[in-house]
Amino acid sequence: HHPGSVLTPYPRDGEDQRARDDLLFNSGSTESFIYPATIRCCSLPVLPVTQNIFLASGSHSVQIRGYCVMALTVQDAGYSNFRLYVLPHLCAALLLGLDFQCH
Repeated sequence: HHPGSVLTPYPRDGEDQRARDDLLFNSGSTESFIYPATIRCCSLPVLPVTQNIFLASGSHSVQIRGYCVMALTVQDAGYSNFRLYVLPHLCAALLLGLDFQCH
């Protein structure tokens, strides 16, 4: 794994490649997110929550309906019990926001 990677299984045949180990750091996001295919690859339970989040422009919101709690390894540092909200149209396996960066 390269620096800034997460330890996740590779996707099954036909699975979305974003489910792999790609992650983005986003200082414009107050929360962190996980892509649904990553949840399936890692067999993570999704806990229910209903919450609206506003995207970068502030003019568009998305309703979040679940989150996962998982352990992450980023640049050889371990983080346990980290909350990631499920975001269907995410461009990477994980998007780590300010909640992670300030951790």
